[in-house]
Amino acid sequence: MDLFRVTYYVGMAGGTTKRVRDLYVVDEESARSWAIRQGYLPVSVDRRTVGRKRAGVLRGGRRRAFARMVLQNLALQSGTAQSAEALLRVVESVEANPKKDARAMAVLAPARSVIDGGGTFGEALSATGLFDQATLAIVTSGESTRTLQHTLKLALEHLDATRADNAVLVTMVATMFVELQGIVAVLEMVQMYFGPQLRERAAEIKDVAERAAYVAKIDFAVFWNDLFLYGAYGIVAVAFLLGAAYFRYVKHMNHPVVRLVQRIPLLRGYFLDSALAGSWAVFARLVGAGAGFGQAVRVAGDTAWHREVRSYWEAVEERVLGRDPVDALCIEPLEAEELITVRGTPAKQSALEDTAVNLSKYRGDRAKRRKARMRKVMLLGGVAYAALGLYGLMQLYFTQSEGVDQIMKQFEAY
Repeated sequence: MDLFRVTYYVGMAGGTTKRVRDLYVVDEESARSWAIRQGYLPVSVDRRTVGRKRAGVLRGGRRRAFARMVLQNLALQSGTAQSAEALLRVVESVEANPKKDARAMAVLAPARSVIDGGGTFGEALSATGLFDQATLAIVTSGESTRTLQHTLKLALEHLDATRADNAVLVTMVATMFVELQGIVAVLEMVQMYFGPQLRERAAEIKDVAERAAYVAKIDFAVFWNDLFLYGAYGIVAVAFLLGAAYFRYVKHMNHPVVRLVQRIPLLRGYFLDSALAGSWAVFARLVGAGAGFGQAVRVAGDTAWHREVRSYWEAVEERVLGRDPVDALCIEPLEAEELITVRGTPAKQSALEDTAVNLSKYRGDRAKRRKARMRKVMLLGGVAYAALGLYGLMQLYFTQSEGVDQIMKQFEAY
């Protein structure tokens, strides 16, 4: 279904009046038929754009904060109103705010249009473009099971967990850049300070052969330093481009950059554990919200950002037909400890939720340990790289010492 704006004429005693109404219907013909059934004369029917792009007017932290505010207000309003009416009250509260935010109103406007046009609560919430599929599934499952207040709390937990996961990844990448910049700073200091100083010392050597040998040593030290300096520049540039491309295309799992980054040996295990922890958390929240097993599996797979994790949930969805749901979960990439936990799960909704929470915690803890291990490897790797680069500094130091000895010998000769 889509949102259409119908322009029509209404016959009145004093003539005709032109009016406009938004309808949430299947196609253009349905919108036109509605106007005819009402006895109106339709003039035009235009399809309106309703979707995630509308949320682009709010970006970054402000968008996340606004999405959280909408869910919090929905939780307050849902105690005294039905879901669609509660959403309309949230929209009206934003519109009635003396400090009206045009961008916020632009985000919520499609929700009012969808409800006025006959759409459902879930369709109206989706039209704002503020929420991902997992959040929408959690909220709409609460509407169908009449536990909206509970599921809105779960949706808020999901938003907070997603933000925390993103912050961890961004912090890890930022730390790596800081370490690389430190290496670059050290190597640049060697180049800028010791190189000119030693060349001045070389000019004081009278013997041509000795001066030439001394300058050759300086050139080698500078070349060695340059090699690691420009290598560090290259690493920073490649890491920046890969990181920027990865964050841009992370939702497109088949993109070459995403596949390349997720296959890097140092990062592969972390990405897999982190993605599995997140998808098990989504599954647990959906089951806790009263969603069916099939819907929970489908949403967990659709919202997974790792190819192996999405393939796992797709395989579970295929296996569940004609067999026990618990048995359908027992496939790779789950490991022996996880398989034991899953197989021991009773056939109850609450037990399945507890198992999913435990598996999410298990994979989350493993991801934290892998992250700590990665930090150590990156730190040791940075120290080793800097030490190799500082070989040029050591070479310059010993060359400087030899130059000083040569100059002192010349003074003694006088």
